[in-house]
Amino acid sequence: MISGRVRVGPAGEPVELSAGDFVRYPGDRPHVYESLDGESLVHIVVSVPRVQPGTGGVSVARTHGGVRH
Repeated sequence: MISGRVRVGPAGEPVELSAGDFVRYPGDRPHVYESLDGESLVHIVVSVPRVQPGTGGVSVARTHGGVRH
């Protein structure tokens, strides 16, 4: 959280954050982002676990510049 105040997190259990705070939660469940003081500036980091072949992961086509790889 860079500036402002927000309510963020899992849809049923969001938390309030202000500058310097952070929260970590699973992103594959419904979640919310709500600014509480007008404009807020947040830094969002998304981590995606590597799926090993044969473990049931879903294949996703990659694109770069509109070109499918």
